[in-house]
Amino acid sequence: TWLLRFLAACTLSASREATVQLLALGFYSRSLVHTVVREENIAFDYVRNGKLVLYRSARGLEGAKRQMAFQATLGAEQEAVSGQACLDLEPALAPLAGKLAGGIYTPSEDAGDCHKFTRGLADAAAGRGVKFLYGATAHGLVTEADRVVAVRTSLGDVTADAFVMALGINSLDLLRPLGIKVPLYPINGYSLTLPIGSAHKPPRISITDTHNKVVYAPLGDRLRIAGMADITGLKSGPDARRLALLTR
Repeated sequence: TWLLRFLAACTLSASREATVQLLALGFYSRSLVHTVVREENIAFDYVRNGKLVLYRSARGLEGAKRQMAFQATLGAEQEAVSGQACLDLEPALAPLAGKLAGGIYTPSEDAGDCHKFTRGLADAAAGRGVKFLYGATAHGLVTEADRVVAVRTSLGDVTADAFVMALGINSLDLLRPLGIKVPLYPINGYSLTLPIGSAHKPPRISITDTHNKVVYAPLGDRLRIAGMADITGLKSGPDARRLALLTR
């Protein structure tokens, strides 16, 4: 099952292999975003404000330093900073004075509203002739020999020379008739996006609080707070207890 495969992958060698692959993908993705930002006029609250990951224990910080050293061999540019340096980088952390062992600061990290970005990217693509079929439901794949030649949708069959499967957990039902099994399992994540009032003093850079497993990201005049992931299967709907942790 997926859970057993997940546990089997919880090893140092598997973690390092995943780090190599994810960093390469992240660098490539970031370069593409920078190209889009440079060439398109998309408003998505984009900032290059860096990211600071906080640690409250010396042990946790030392482990993060070892991971940072490994990632440096792959081209990542990060810096281990003291607890006081964390406060200097982000004054909004002042209430945590004396409670931080330190942090890992990545100055090259970007942030932006992903919903606004994808909507803007779709508008830019439409301006270049890309056709979007909004409201269409994919029911299955049409094959000939060993090739997919069309997608059967609620708006009719869509033919093409090539297809990209990017439906997340919903990919399973479409791929199963082809005998293709992919290691996907659904989880529930939680986030809040709140307006920033004039009396508030939100962080200026993205903050990851490893103690509470919560991320804070400023997005224009809003603050996004995200954290936790529940392995719930296809169960829908938020857990009120999880949301309470984000709002406390």
